[in-house]
Amino acid sequence: EPVWSRLSEIRCPVLLLTGRLDTAYGAIANQMVSCMPAAVHQAVDGAGHCAHLERLTPSANRIAEFLLSLPE
Repeated sequence: EPVWSRLSEIRCPVLLLTGRLDTAYGAIANQMVSCMPAAVHQAVDGAGHCAHLERLTPSANRIAEFLLSLPE
């Protein structure tokens, strides 16, 4: 069941991580960010659909930056 209409209910910080070469999922992530008040989209350069596998260190760095930006 599609849940797009309920994305605005998610209030916690959310990181949407995509590969910059995966334009389809990047576009979807941008749509999701517009619905979710505390979401951010980060694109990993040089990565496609499996950014975390294709570019491990840059993906891990993006995740670490996101986690460090959260309030304690």
